[in-house]
Amino acid sequence: MEWFYASRGETVGPVDPLTLKDLFRTGAINEETFVWNESLEDWKPLGAIADQIDVQERVAVPEPGPVLPPVQSTAPVSQDLEICAYSGRTLPRSEMLNFGEQWIAPECKDDFLQSVMEGDESSEEFSGDNRETTLGVWLIMTQSLTIFRKSLGAILICQSIIWLPASFLDSYITYEVAADMDFAQSARLTNLIDLVFGIIATAATYGVVSRAWDGEKIGVREAMGIGLGNYFRFLGTSFLRNLLVGLSLLLLIIPALILMVRWIVALPVALDSEQGGSEALRESWELTRGNYWKIVGIQFSAFCLAGVACIPLVVPVILFEAFFEVWWADGIFLWFLQLVFSFIFVETFVLYRHLQGD
Repeated sequence: MEWFYASRGETVGPVDPLTLKDLFRTGAINEETFVWNESLEDWKPLGAIADQIDVQERVAVPEPGPVLPPVQSTAPVSQDLEICAYSGRTLPRSEMLNFGEQWIAPECKDDFLQSVMEGDESSEEFSGDNRETTLGVWLIMTQSLTIFRKSLGAILICQSIIWLPASFLDSYITYEVAADMDFAQSARLTNLIDLVFGIIATAATYGVVSRAWDGEKIGVREAMGIGLGNYFRFLGTSFLRNLLVGLSLLLLIIPALILMVRWIVALPVALDSEQGGSEALRESWELTRGNYWKIVGIQFSAFCLAGVACIPLVVPVILFEAFFEVWWADGIFLWFLQLVFSFIFVETFVLYRHLQGD
């Protein structure tokens, strides 16, 4: 009589009794593995029916090679079986605890919660496909902060390579070359520098965050390669988005705000799909459909969080205003602001992944 067994949430089989014995002896399955055949009414742990297949003691075997994808089967699957996200054990759902989309064995609850609080890199909470994706402000902010913290070095270096000289250039022109510029003209200069040069740092940062979301790490050289490789795609997408938002702003402020929200993830789309310009804007429009106010709340929370982090930078400017009236001090201040607000790039990419999975 042929048997089926549960492995990593999938049903594997059919296998004959001899193969099932060999799987047990080599450690591929154990007494807690759920098995089933036509003689059983429901799935049972192997240990409970060991006498039916005469399992013997295990033998020592070498370390296994790469795990092959489980074989798909038409056998009845018990919908009550789940995998513990911490230990990997397969247990009935009724015996486990639910945390979002993850199931945890009761004995692993404390260790799992501790690993999440400490941002344990071995925890499956931040391992790409296993990550919960819902448009919740708290969840998105928590995931964004975790990724930002783990990728902080690469993000800050990528941002600094571009924005340290760009900030000095901006401040030097403002203070020394065109000192008579008003605030609006100065803001346009900053936006121009951001569009022409800052877009490289933006694409590089999105590259770092994309890999971090998948549980990977990349070096600064590879990240900057992503930034340079996506330069024209990001430049075209940003220019088109800013142009259309600017034109709508000349007409009515409400359409401009709507466009800003609906196209909020256009750049992550451009990186992920390798399609820029109107294609990226169209995909962003579709992803954000029906979630306008949720996105407004999420972005507002992200900017508030970044704003609070800027307080230690703003206070010295207020207290020592005269010191920051020289171009190089102002450049340092602009550079630090850019580093802090790079968190927004992280949060926007996380939002993009949530919109994909929503």
